[in-house]
Amino acid sequence: MIPIYRVPNYLPKIFDIIKYRKLSVADLEKNFAKVFGYKKIIFFSKGRYALYSVLKSLKKGEVLVPSFICTTVLDAITAANHKIVPINFKNSVCFDYSLGEIRGKITDDTRAIIVYHPQGYPTNIEEIVKETKKYNILIIEDCANSLGARINNKYVGTFGDIALFSFGFPSKNINALGGGGIAVNSDLNIILKKNRNNFPYKNVMVYLSALIATCPAFYGIFRQLTKSYIKQNQSNFSFQKNQLDMSKLSLEILNYCLEFYFDQIVIQRTRAKSFDNIINRKEYFKTLEIRNDFEPIYLKYHFFVNGDKKKAFINYMNKNGIDIKTYLYQKEDWSIETNNLFKNLVAIPNYSWMTETEYIYIKNKLESFQV
Repeated sequence: MIPIYRVPNYLPKIFDIIKYRKLSVADLEKNFAKVFGYKKIIFFSKGRYALYSVLKSLKKGEVLVPSFICTTVLDAITAANHKIVPINFKNSVCFDYSLGEIRGKITDDTRAIIVYHPQGYPTNIEEIVKETKKYNILIIEDCANSLGARINNKYVGTFGDIALFSFGFPSKNINALGGGGIAVNSDLNIILKKNRNNFPYKNVMVYLSALIATCPAFYGIFRQLTKSYIKQNQSNFSFQKNQLDMSKLSLEILNYCLEFYFDQIVIQRTRAKSFDNIINRKEYFKTLEIRNDFEPIYLKYHFFVNGDKKKAFINYMNKNGIDIKTYLYQKEDWSIETNNLFKNLVAIPNYSWMTETEYIYIKNKLESFQV
């Protein structure tokens, strides 16, 4: 089965990665900041710890956060003693947030707003910054799934005060054996550094296990086990006890990945256009509405399937060995628009390290689906 995510195989590239050993931690951090145009980078062993540290530095209050977001973000808000205030999407056809709802939920107790760029797709961050800049609240862009996405040729993560990143596996566009961090784009004086995690022994073992588990030859067997591990890993941690810096090995892998990262994105965008052509020809499929100046990274390719055809489509793709991502919906704190957005949304694999044969196979199966 072709997995919805797959861990890249770095083992044949080990000697290419080793060349970064001679660089200092400071040089590795500066290189990442320079590539994306960030003023300052602060790395942690996990993105969730970076977010927690930022939120912990703020006075106790409320944090506006998308109702659709990774649960570890919500855990970080709660652990930092803030109240979660959910915000929703403005309609059921795109990932833009409702400015009216944001405006109505900002109070004197609002300390920050987290703007998540969902699944590699940019959202209306420019409008949100313009709307909220008069309120003296921290604007945090969650770029965990969208590193390299752009709005009008400007990278996401450069619009707000803080940008949040994650390099864990298997669901990120850069897998660096764990790690994450924040980019500080304003003049905020936030001191977040902690002890460095010199070698991520546990992460290396988990990576090797994930490399096997997400291999197409074994994924059908380990699929549910892999998903269960990811769910457990999201909840089995302590914010107070794990404030470590990103390991130097992870920084070295991260910098190695930057050598070809933008070439990967070009491949994903090119393949996404070919999927668009198929989707637009099928009456029971529909593409997401994406602004002309938005450039997603398309780690997964998302589209809508008419409700009565969705189950048949999922069964068809799984029967043909293609993993499909679907989303929960009908949550109590979600608006009608947000529920409708995710009700018929599905995603197919589109990571650049998928082989050309696998890509063509997926395209052909998508083309041949009939009801």
